[in-house]
Amino acid sequence: MVSYIHLALKNDNKELKIDDDRYRLIEISGIHAADFVINDTSHANHDGVFIYSQKVNKRYITIKFDFSGDDFQQARREVISFFNPKKQGELIIDYSGVTKSIFYVVSSLDLQQANVYQVPSFEVELMCPDPYFKEVSDIKVDIVKWEGKFIFPLSIPQNNGVVFGVKTPNVMVNIFNEGDVSTGMNIKFMAAGQVVNPSLLNVNTGEFIKIEKTLERGEVVTVNTHQGNKKVISELNSVEQNIFNLFTYESTFFQLDPGDNIFRYDADLNLENLEISIYYNPRYLGV
Repeated sequence: MVSYIHLALKNDNKELKIDDDRYRLIEISGIHAADFVINDTSHANHDGVFIYSQKVNKRYITIKFDFSGDDFQQARREVISFFNPKKQGELIIDYSGVTKSIFYVVSSLDLQQANVYQVPSFEVELMCPDPYFKEVSDIKVDIVKWEGKFIFPLSIPQNNGVVFGVKTPNVMVNIFNEGDVSTGMNIKFMAAGQVVNPSLLNVNTGEFIKIEKTLERGEVVTVNTHQGNKKVISELNSVEQNIFNLFTYESTFFQLDPGDNIFRYDADLNLENLEISIYYNPRYLGV
């Protein structure tokens, strides 16, 4: 199979593609692995060292590319305008069919042009505060879902009606995180009718999330467990409310670990009215 790399960079409503049609990729670095920091200490009379922390640093990605068209003066202006250091952007990499994305800010931009008549080449350095690559969009898993029963040809028995769908009875689900490290989740508790104190248990670790609240029909409670963005929000009739105070003291904003994760849902009353969806995005050390 022929190996290739296509890049798409986005910020605001702008997009710049480096895929040989207009801009041609010359070299890219920083996408295969991030920099690590290992903190250790040594003690007298002990061989070696003791490691007390490990950390993945911010990531730098350097892209060298040139222009393959005729209007190179326009391209020069386009590139300078696009890589605005005051705007955050998203880099999407298609590496031989494997597509991943990462957010960045511009660290530096260098334009190489011997004279005004020469086609320019560019070198941009991107700094990624979050060093992990992700999928382009979140993955959704329904812990409770409906199985469709509506088929053609349609026959509606007299006096009996027709079943359009049935709710799956399984209260446990396995979510496989194929990423390299743990990741946060958006967990949506959805009430098809009144539900009292819904909860979600991580069977692997014993950690759980419980909301001390009676959910009304149509209410959705979203628990965000992402590091640095933890939230508990209720939405009913298009009105949002912060209910962080109803997140029980014993609850934790647990993460989705790499590999298998077994979850079980419950409620103090009216469990049959509860539906749960989990949104997550695996994080990768490189492409």
